[in-house]
Amino acid sequence: MLVVAVPYVGATALAGLVERRGGYDVVVPDFGAGDGAPSIHFDAVLSTLPVPEYSAPVVIVLPSSWDTPLRVTVDEVTAELEIDGPDPLTEVLDLLDHHVQSTR
Repeated sequence: MLVVAVPYVGATALAGLVERRGGYDVVVPDFGAGDGAPSIHFDAVLSTLPVPEYSAPVVIVLPSSWDTPLRVTVDEVTAELEIDGPDPLTEVLDLLDHHVQSTR
């Protein structure tokens, strides 16, 4: 899984949440230091930035605020979903797990 977020501390925090769930090898490039994403296949991309939808079969772009929908792309089909529960990041990670399992 690729985690793309600015600032880098936010990316590492997201990666830590993903890693604790288990089942993912997580790559977190530090764009501020000039790192780029490696050219390998990823099962999923979790991002705070727009990314090319072909980067992985599952791409979740987090909104800047939970008042706006997040964008979820699965096998090149994109939908916007509102997250309004008490623990939005857990909802996002559950969604991520579900879609990654469905595309494997």
